Amino acid sequence: IPETVQNIFPVVDSDGVYQGLFDLADVRSFLNKSEDTTIIIAADVMTTEVEPMRNDSDLSNALTRFSRMRYNELPLVDESGRRVLGIVRHKDIVAFHQQRLESES
Repeated sequence: IPETVQNIFPVVDSDGVYQGLFDLADVRSFLNKSEDTTIIIAADVMTTEVEPMRNDSDLSNALTRFSRMRYNELPLVDESGRRVLGIVRHKDIVAFHQQRLESES
């Protein structure tokens, strides 16, 4: 984690199926609340309340999703919602939208 610029981290089970995500704020919060921090696993800090972005989501849906949450990144999953394909960043969605608007004018 120290070398990455990534802010969110998808959590998958032993079969590679998406289970949730956590970010560095979640880790800090856990460390501040917990007395025993010798071993921390992803399940200790992850949230399951944030739906990942599906790769068949449209631009409008993506922009709306990001405007309603605290995360600037989301896991990108396949159509089944099970396999993580990558990370989608809000700034990349906005940049793509801007390029699209410029190309239409």
